[in-house]
Amino acid sequence: MHHDGASRGPVRHFFHEAGSFFHAPPGSEPILEWRAQAPGTEVLVCDGMPVARLDCHDRRWTWRVLDDASAPIRAGSEAEARLLARFYARRLHG
Repeated sequence: MHHDGASRGPVRHFFHEAGSFFHAPPGSEPILEWRAQAPGTEVLVCDGMPVARLDCHDRRWTWRVLDDASAPIRAGSEAEARLLARFYARRLHG
């Protein structure tokens, strides 16, 4: 286990699925976070800006880009929908 020394500047943290946290080096990938909106609906936030929404209706998973022109994209499972939304966020904002 490593302990970080006192930092005089801002330190970026991000959470992964297991709940641990890591320090992201400067210039690394964006910080991604899932926020629950309603039962069966979560929003993927990239550096504080919502970029995609994950929905589950009747055990069918979809995700969509949060803009006016996008349509929902069907996914086979929750894991696949999350992976596709994260891939989109990293490509767009990475």
